[in-house]
Amino acid sequence: MALMVRQTLAGQTWVAQPNRALSPAQTRALLLAAAGISGGIASGFAIAGAWPVLPFAGIEIGALWAALRHLRRHADDEESLEVTDRQVIVSRSIAGRRERHEFIRYWTRLRVDHAPDTGGGRLYLRSHGREVEIGQLLTDAQKQALAAELRTQLGAAQER
Repeated sequence: MALMVRQTLAGQTWVAQPNRALSPAQTRALLLAAAGISGGIASGFAIAGAWPVLPFAGIEIGALWAALRHLRRHADDEESLEVTDRQVIVSRSIAGRRERHEFIRYWTRLRVDHAPDTGGGRLYLRSHGREVEIGQLLTDAQKQALAAELRTQLGAAQER
């Protein structure tokens, strides 16, 4: 995942986006190439008398199509965290669904839940009974770096 940090006049903004490997045209080309190769091989087996291979080739291409569709749907996912003098703003767009959460910086606390089996964990911002998970698009190392930076930005009295 790509994590970018921007310094603005109002404060600092962290933006996380997934890596985008294929454009829509490349996705179509990959799907057509896989369908052609798989269909050609399956046709060869069908001509040799092993016709049950054809439905499995279709299922294989269908599964590839579903996986590529899922990746395409999440290609524009983004999460941003902006810390200004007065506010902490969490904005995210996941699978076309947009969310925005605003907290007063003075009252905002960072909570880190550690996962003992992976060494990583989850990050939460909380204030006034509301809690939002942040860093869902980040790797464990990026979450640790973000948590360290947020501790300095939000103050030393953070929850562990």
